[in-house]
Amino acid sequence: MSVAAHTLYEKSHPHCFGMPGGVLNTRQSKFTAISPDIVEISGTQLMRVPPAVKLEAAKLQGTRSVRIELVHEYMETRGGFVYGINGVEERPLEEGEQELGIIIIVSGGTMERNRSHLALLRASLLHWGFEGRKATAGNLAFPFSPSDLPFDGGMLTVCGTRDPFFIAQWPAIQQDVRAYVSSLSSCDGLSIRFISAGLPGLPRIHVTETDDVHQVSDECWRCDTMAAEYTLQHLVDLDEELMRSMFSIKLWHADGVDTLQAELVPWGDNRIMSTELAYSDWTNSLKPVGSRVFGQTLGDLARVVRSKNAGVNEITFDLIFDTDEGALFDVKRLF
Repeated sequence: MSVAAHTLYEKSHPHCFGMPGGVLNTRQSKFTAISPDIVEISGTQLMRVPPAVKLEAAKLQGTRSVRIELVHEYMETRGGFVYGINGVEERPLEEGEQELGIIIIVSGGTMERNRSHLALLRASLLHWGFEGRKATAGNLAFPFSPSDLPFDGGMLTVCGTRDPFFIAQWPAIQQDVRAYVSSLSSCDGLSIRFISAGLPGLPRIHVTETDDVHQVSDECWRCDTMAAEYTLQHLVDLDEELMRSMFSIKLWHADGVDTLQAELVPWGDNRIMSTELAYSDWTNSLKPVGSRVFGQTLGDLARVVRSKNAGVNEITFDLIFDTDEGALFDVKRLF
């Protein structure tokens, strides 16, 4: 079930996934559990289309300064958010609910080494398995992109969660992630610090974007990072002239350098499907016209709604419900 569910991850269509070399169609896919650790997948079709190049771009808008501070007493913030109050969601905490804020700091090495080690820690923590986990897509919410922020002396990331299963197992998760990353990358010379906040008896983390950072210390950090806007995602049909200009192939040897003339080679069966045929299942799977829940929003239907850019002018939504019964009832009303 986990493998089958992953075919829906960050996709704008349940069966068709457009790629530069074709359209992956999973309508007839079959997932069979061979053993607890092995899954056999069959029936998937890759419908070829003329080769293309995928272009993505972001426009640098400027820089921003982020202030991250530990606070030991309750405070009404004048801006930003506080882990333990509204760091993960603006929605107030319900009775018995908790919010965990986490800062991971890596320092002591070069900035590149600090950055790479923090990336390992962050990625491992984000996808670490634990009893009661509901989704493999990620355990934590990050307020900034890029999530890893430089400060004077190192790199840090701030994140949080309200997942009660993660919070209950947080000490063990932290210990396991530390050990796992240490087995992959040497920690010699590095200072690694995990800061837990937001829970009863712990400080809170106050995060805000501001240039006014009057104190930088072991409990207050100023991070200056870029601010960019995602501006382009597009597939461009590839011909031989464009291929040679973009993917020039050079052969280096003792006597000099030779430029090799690349050429497009047809697929093995010499059949390239038309775009219309490859995407025919796309139009056949559209939901009926007029499927709309009047007077309600996605937030009324699901406990958690996450949105992501899925392609050119496309957005996908992940809807997380409290119960299976509630999900079935609400999805029927939605579609």
